[in-house]
Amino acid sequence: MELLQTFIERKNDIWIAFQEHVLLSAIAMGIAIAVAVPLGVVLTRYRKLAEPIIGVAAIIQTIPSLALLGFMLPLFGIGKLPAIIALTLYALLPILRNTYTGILGVDPALVDAGRGMGMTSRQILWMVELPLSPRHYGWRTHGDGADDRRRRLSDLHRCWRTWRLDRPRLAHRRQKLDFSRRHPSRHFGDCV
Repeated sequence: MELLQTFIERKNDIWIAFQEHVLLSAIAMGIAIAVAVPLGVVLTRYRKLAEPIIGVAAIIQTIPSLALLGFMLPLFGIGKLPAIIALTLYALLPILRNTYTGILGVDPALVDAGRGMGMTSRQILWMVELPLSPRHYGWRTHGDGADDRRRRLSDLHRCWRTWRLDRPRLAHRRQKLDFSRRHPSRHFGDCV
């Protein structure tokens, strides 16, 4: 009963502390995403660096939180900054590893199909690898092999058509394909 009474009396303080906690967590997650996702993309391009960098992130993950905050006290003092840094360091490993694994898990035939359509490396990243990578690390988990492959090809075709419609000045450089009569997966039978 005393505990409930304490919560009732201090509800404003608890609400303010909750808002501060959510804000600190959101800031740390934003920083971690801004660092780990581009780093994961770079690691897919330079695979020799992937193991040491992911290993360092894994070592940071194993440090207990109180010890990490203890290391930061002499450097940053007491306050919000050490908490944000610690939360950011703990969030790096899962985001980095999932980005790296997800992009590497994209079917190479789909990447080759994008290259065959004349996409640049950046377009392949934004229109093929990033949209299809969530399937491999748990954001989308559905479909059997054949159905999933058709869906991925359909996604690739939609991305490519969107790219074509957004860039009419480059359309004369690309081969024109007629997708109006047949399902897009029939055009890429050799790629799959």
